[in-house]
Amino acid sequence: MKQKELRRKRETGEKMKLQLFFIILLTTDFAQAGENGATIKSDNLRAAPFSDATTLATLSAGTRVEILKKDGGWLQIKTLKGSGWMRMLTGV
Repeated sequence: MKQKELRRKRETGEKMKLQLFFIILLTTDFAQAGENGATIKSDNLRAAPFSDATTLATLSAGTRVEILKKDGGWLQIKTLKGSGWMRMLTGV
């Protein structure tokens, strides 16, 4: 009886560790401010972090960027063409 109880407690502890790992993984920002990166496809540099914001410039694939800030699925970046926002899936 005690072995079953010990095994169940051990399994519960392992499950909790795994759940905690995934929570940390999902809440960690993949792109951190101060990092450098590059666009992986062409996209527009926007004035604000939403799709209908004013386009400031067009960035071609491979454009080098400095990441200033992350906001949801958007990155505030600085490039040779200026500063603005791009969708996170466009670069890094």
